[in-house]
Amino acid sequence: MISINDIHDCFVNNHKSRIKTLKETSKDDCGNNLTESIQYAYYFDKIAGDNSRSCDALFISKQKNCIYFIEFKNQSCINAEGAPPTEFNTDLRLKAVESLNILYIILKQNNFLKNRCDLCKIKRKLIIVYSEGKTNLQIDKIHRSRAFSLTGYIFQVQNYKDYLYDDIIVIPNTKFEDYKLK
Repeated sequence: MISINDIHDCFVNNHKSRIKTLKETSKDDCGNNLTESIQYAYYFDKIAGDNSRSCDALFISKQKNCIYFIEFKNQSCINAEGAPPTEFNTDLRLKAVESLNILYIILKQNNFLKNRCDLCKIKRKLIIVYSEGKTNLQIDKIHRSRAFSLTGYIFQVQNYKDYLYDDIIVIPNTKFEDYKLK
């Protein structure tokens, strides 16, 4: 059976060069970052490769026996109708699913995992960090009665809770640094 120490060792041995600060992993295509956090994590997008859809960062907490998949969304997550754009949700759902699959493949290729069920014994959390300013600006433009609550639809990944992930946390970038990963 795999342990959090095994997962940590696999990444240290094979992906040490991909350790970056969360600030670096949170940068969007324009070079803007969503957090100033200097906490180190694996730049999972770079490990997964260009043809994969994965979360931006992977944080392995030996202390909490947990793997955190972190996705930074520095774009508006509300369209003119007050709902999340379809392509936004499709991309986010794909990243949530593929990130776990990529982790499984990495662990299996490096002989740390024999079957998928073993990975289910390790806590897995998905953290979605969104740009509070962009979202609030969009919501303010929409009639309040038509605006959706971010926690209400959670980017359509809420149904992955207790199935793929033990918990799904949606948090604005302004509160992310207060969230304790360790």
